Amino acid sequence: MGPELVLTESSEGWSQESMKTSFALALFLTICLPIELCAQAAGYLSIRTTEKDLLALVDSNIVLVLPVDSARLTAGSHSIRIQTGAQWNAQIMDTTVAIFADNIFVLTVPERHTYTILSEPSGASVTVHDKTLGVTPLSVTTDSLLSLPLALSLSHFETLMIGPPLQTVTRARLFPDRTSESNRVFDRSHSIRNYSGWIYGSITTGILSGTISVLAKTRADKYSDNYLSTGTLSQRDKSKTLDLVAASALLITEVSFGVLSYLLLTQ
Repeated sequence: MGPELVLTESSEGWSQESMKTSFALALFLTICLPIELCAQAAGYLSIRTTEKDLLALVDSNIVLVLPVDSARLTAGSHSIRIQTGAQWNAQIMDTTVAIFADNIFVLTVPERHTYTILSEPSGASVTVHDKTLGVTPLSVTTDSLLSLPLALSLSHFETLMIGPPLQTVTRARLFPDRTSESNRVFDRSHSIRNYSGWIYGSITTGILSGTISVLAKTRADKYSDNYLSTGTLSQRDKSKTLDLVAASALLITEVSFGVLSYLLLTQ
């Protein structure tokens, strides 16, 4: 008979312990170690933009000031929200990016265009292709260049079409609608209101300068009479000076009322 293999109690115990240890090691290598390695894996995010004062909110808890070249993020999917820093929560775009280990993901923020539209008079409705954008003064921001004409309309004024292309700041003057007598009356009152500062200024200046002219002329005549009666040279000099003041003030009065007449007749 050949040799027999005899398993003792101690050898059976060693075999069971070895199997448990091997199983635990295999479990660690197949589950725990990959998880640990994945948790440490990271990539990079680059966000490019030509605008200023932009922020990126990553996963609702990481704030990046744009532009950014290489922000380190864990590998995986991340939500990105681009918004203006000057006005918090002024959202520009929302997107999701996939970051891979040791790779860089480049995100480009689309260029936006801002237009400012002013009109005289203000309060004109601005529409493009039957869509109302607002009333002047108006600031409009778009992702692309405006390629359609804008219509400016205001009650009692002719509709004005502007652009394209549009300037960054566009100023437009609306002309009164002269199709009815009521509009002409409105036009005149509106124009007078626009130039009310000049009108009131001309009236005030004319009254003040006219008053100064009368007072100066009265005093000049008094000094002239004194000079003729006494022959004092100082009285003559004062008379001449006041005559010059009176003449200058009278000239200003005439110019003021000339401006007033022009405004009232033309406006």
